[in-house]
Amino acid sequence: MSKTNFVIIRKIQVICTFIKNHFNVSYSEARKMLYNSKLYNMEKKINDFVVFCLETFKLKYNLSGKEVYNLFDKYKVFNYLKEGYDMLHTQGEAWLVNDIKEFLKIRDYDIENIK
Repeated sequence: MSKTNFVIIRKIQVICTFIKNHFNVSYSEARKMLYNSKLYNMEKKINDFVVFCLETFKLKYNLSGKEVYNLFDKYKVFNYLKEGYDMLHTQGEAWLVNDIKEFLKIRDYDIENIK
């Protein structure tokens, strides 16, 4: 299991335990409450968007998922996509790829010189 997946699972466990104790419900009921919450659904939409951006960028530049993940992590692209979700998720694929490319260029990384 990757470190990212472990962190996500651990966060879900902590939140479910809090809900269970706070509302005096079973753990499975707490999970249902979490998964039906607006906050969880919004977080899922943002994560789905970030994965979409990673996959689109990967295909455009013929990179592996690991290469793009490391690139996005090193240059804080994940943070940019999450913080800018409200505006960014309304844009098309080509615009998003170009925007990420420009974001990287500002940070002195030129994607055109890869490989």
